Amino acid sequence: MMASSTHRPLVQAAVCALAVYCIASLFDSQNDTQNGYGLRSSLDAKEYSRGLVARVPTTEDPDSFWYDDIRYDETKCGRFKCFFTSLSDPAKGYLVFVRKDQAWSGYNFSKRMEAEHGITQFYSDPPFQTKVPESFRDGISEVVRKRLWSTNLWVQPSRTAPEGAQVFKCFRNSKVLTLEYLRKHAHEGCKERLLEGLANTITFVKSVPTLINDFQFMVDLDGNIYQIDLDRANRPGFADPTRVITCLEHTINSVKKSM
Repeated sequence: MMASSTHRPLVQAAVCALAVYCIASLFDSQNDTQNGYGLRSSLDAKEYSRGLVARVPTTEDPDSFWYDDIRYDETKCGRFKCFFTSLSDPAKGYLVFVRKDQAWSGYNFSKRMEAEHGITQFYSDPPFQTKVPESFRDGISEVVRKRLWSTNLWVQPSRTAPEGAQVFKCFRNSKVLTLEYLRKHAHEGCKERLLEGLANTITFVKSVPTLINDFQFMVDLDGNIYQIDLDRANRPGFADPTRVITCLEHTINSVKKSM
């Protein structure tokens, strides 16, 4: 049935309004789907801003999305770097530096020690440089911002420590607490693997005496030892490993007696 000439302007206006609504809805739908972060909905965007969901990567290149795949509420920082756990895979994370030399020296040294001494360490892929967006600057705390002050950062993809793993240092309280925790929670076979790992660490320290700088490693509930922060071995200065070796020998005796 044809519209009369009297109603034709009203019909045309209604058609135009419907067309505008459909176009606006299309753009809203695309914005909800993409939302600047590859998120599925505007609700996800709110959760993303709180560090609760991971961005859905649109590329295999980690440079394009790593800052959307981090837990802003689980950041650990040292003097020169900060570690962020991955949202999409808790077994992975990102170690972030300001300086290129610190990122590459740690990676190259760790890989060389892995090949020459058979150590276990956490670096998984070479570091890369990336320019971070304002959303990253807004998401980190003031403490982290002071460490990572540059907008161009170096990112080291890494593995995370197994659940329950403990940091071991040769300070008395730290050593005692770590061994006490292992006595209570260690898995079967932990003692034997730990003794072997401690003996290998003594050999490692003798070969690379500069490891005594801020000496530490991680040990998991199965007794496996992980060498960490190996970039410290590149710091200049005299290195006498006697004290650290004595600490490790005493630790071996403690494990034999009490575990």
